[in-house]
Amino acid sequence: VIPLSRNRAGSEMLGGGRALASVWNNDEDVVPMCMVTHTWSGLFWHLVAGVFSIFLDGPHAFAASASTRFYGQTMSWLRSAKGCAKIRALLAAHGTLRSAVWICAFSVNQHRSICGGFGDPDPENPEEFERRLRDTATGQGFSACNCGMQRVATGPLSEMNKFDDMMA
Repeated sequence: VIPLSRNRAGSEMLGGGRALASVWNNDEDVVPMCMVTHTWSGLFWHLVAGVFSIFLDGPHAFAASASTRFYGQTMSWLRSAKGCAKIRALLAAHGTLRSAVWICAFSVNQHRSICGGFGDPDPENPEEFERRLRDTATGQGFSACNCGMQRVATGPLSEMNKFDDMMA
């Protein structure tokens, strides 16, 4: 998220950044159909399967059973290009292919919140902290962002402390 949302002028990196959703939407406002939360300890694949599962249920998309009805099948389809094409076709058939979803990892400006470091290790679980410093697929270590944007962790300008208010 951090490298892709860094402010740029062509291929030149500039200071600061913005929400990855703003990059993907060319800074156009997009109204989401729903908000989906995640856990940093979860796999991205599971998050994607959960979101697609909701929208694969067409007119029942926001029913309580929607996220479980297609989850297992969606996980299976995501394993191949043919399966991904199947998901795309089904979403198009249900009229939900272009539906927007608010996912905090993409919709908040991570540069304002967490870049420039990796947080503090948990003294009770230093192995977990070390694991989070590496890409789970490649094993390569992450580099901290050096965009220089001022971090805002609390207060009205923070984008990270609004979860409880949004869920109320």
